Amino acid sequence: MSAARPGQSEDALHCAVVDYLNHALPIGAVLHHSPNEGLHKPQYRAKQLAKGMRPGWPDIQILYQGRLICIELKTQSGRLSEKQKTVHEEIVLAGGVVTVARGLEEVEEFLSQLMPLKAAVAA
Repeated sequence: MSAARPGQSEDALHCAVVDYLNHALPIGAVLHHSPNEGLHKPQYRAKQLAKGMRPGWPDIQILYQGRLICIELKTQSGRLSEKQKTVHEEIVLAGGVVTVARGLEEVEEFLSQLMPLKAAVAA
């Protein structure tokens, strides 16, 4: 699957990608997700912003050999917000890399150019 399955939620795609990455990432790669999505009470959101949470931050972050690698996951119809576009530009200016992926194969294709993966997406 090169794109999210029709009707697949971004949450389902995210879980599938993390499951794949837990098997595929090489030793020394660190996977992280900053949970800044969703609706929250204003007090919680204000507290998270005060702690440094960045609206628009990509869904998945991988640190590998001193490089920040970020993946924004989107469904077939999903679009980047203006905040996401701005944050992605800032990450690139800081020396990181960012991609938007709509399925497991796109994640694999992107990461295989940056690191030796231990597993492939099942066909």
